[in-house]
Amino acid sequence: MSVVPLMVDFTDKKVVVVGGGPIAERRVHTLIEGEADIEVISPDVTEGLFSLNAAKKIRWQQKYFSPEDAVDAFLIVAASNDTSTNQAVINASPSNALINCVQEAEEGNVQFPTHCKRGRLSISVSTQGASPILASQIKNDLEDKYDEGYEQYVDFLYEARQLIKQTSLSPNERKVILRRLVEEDFFNKDKQVHMLHHLQSQQ
Repeated sequence: MSVVPLMVDFTDKKVVVVGGGPIAERRVHTLIEGEADIEVISPDVTEGLFSLNAAKKIRWQQKYFSPEDAVDAFLIVAASNDTSTNQAVINASPSNALINCVQEAEEGNVQFPTHCKRGRLSISVSTQGASPILASQIKNDLEDKYDEGYEQYVDFLYEARQLIKQTSLSPNERKVILRRLVEEDFFNKDKQVHMLHHLQSQQ
């Protein structure tokens, strides 16, 4: 399988998760962050999934999977601990649907990478199924390097970039400023405020 890393907008997209165990719960938590419309198909679910259903953050269908459950799904996650059920999900999935299979990554066409998130900053790591443990170790290293301070810093970069777009500066001048924002010590909040005020004055 040859894969291409992408960032996908799942807002209001129909997602079907087949399975109610811990792995299915992890997938659901990831997809909730993306504001997906999530339906879980499983006779039983974890306490976490039960609570999410009670809070109306997902819809739990307390039953076994049937082919009609996959109709119109944007993404289908085969997360059952039963191999035959996962294969039935894959077989029933529409040809244009995104499919993730937790048991055998190559059975689907989408993988969920390990990732760390700091606000707008998202860093993903994948070994394409070779070693989830290695991916987890690399993620931990990244979380140590890019700590919580990056969340506010990246928000600053976003705001500064929006202001720069509205100035009459030439493309080259804009690039020079954007490079400065990541090369100099702009973790300092006073410098950030000063820069934002400066850019606002250029409107």
